[in-house]
Amino acid sequence: MGVLPIPSCDLATLRRRLYDECAIEIPLTAWDGQRFVRLSVQGYSTRSDVEYRDYYLDSSVYSERYAVKMRDGRLPGWSWWAGGPQTLLCAKKMLRLPQRNYAQLRGRGVRLTASYLDVFSIDALGECYDAQHPTTR
Repeated sequence: MGVLPIPSCDLATLRRRLYDECAIEIPLTAWDGQRFVRLSVQGYSTRSDVEYRDYYLDSSVYSERYAVKMRDGRLPGWSWWAGGPQTLLCAKKMLRLPQRNYAQLRGRGVRLTASYLDVFSIDALGECYDAQHPTTR
């Protein structure tokens, strides 16, 4: 990961344009009159590749049977991120997706050396009440 200076610009406009035109969500910031972009190289490039916790309803890998179920059987849901409506992927079902993605990347000759996903390090412990994959804290 690194930080690079960028020419003076409106960061909100640049952020929106990068997402609208390139489907890139990237941290942009200003400090002491200079603008910066934080760059990191990651082993994924499509939204289905980042379905580890946020579980987008229109994703090609979405299935309600893998989603977190609340105590009353409902699925949590919102549209906080630019990807659209989402719920949560049950923790017991998470591992299959990065395993699949990493196998596909290795099959294409990509040498994976490290991975960091903030959802594994900052996300609160959750519970799932689905009888097929119950999860407790």
